[in-house]
Amino acid sequence: MESVPCPYCREAIKAEATRCKHCSTTLGRPDAQGRRRAPSPETWWLPVPAIFLGLLSLFCAWALAGLPLSPDQRLGMLVIPQLGLATGLAGALIQKKGRRTAIAGCAISAFALIIAIGILI
Repeated sequence: MESVPCPYCREAIKAEATRCKHCSTTLGRPDAQGRRRAPSPETWWLPVPAIFLGLLSLFCAWALAGLPLSPDQRLGMLVIPQLGLATGLAGALIQKKGRRTAIAGCAISAFALIIAIGILI
């Protein structure tokens, strides 16, 4: 069996290994030059805050519509959807898995931001 050095700890491992037995790093497949890299982790959880913040801001806009609002409530009605937009855009740009969910979170947050602005005007 041919052995190659682990790209992280430099200990000898089998050329076909998918995980280093010394440092427990998951190794990707070798590229054309024979180098190995660890596969990038999928951030499938990233769309979850976008959806949550979008729905939370929609609920807040619905619950607070027509009520006199304190400055903190006004600020929250504008900041929460913006955080949803930011996490949704980050999820859509960074990841492959769950990209549609991140875009849906952006859409919900943008809709909630438009409603919040309409309520505050």
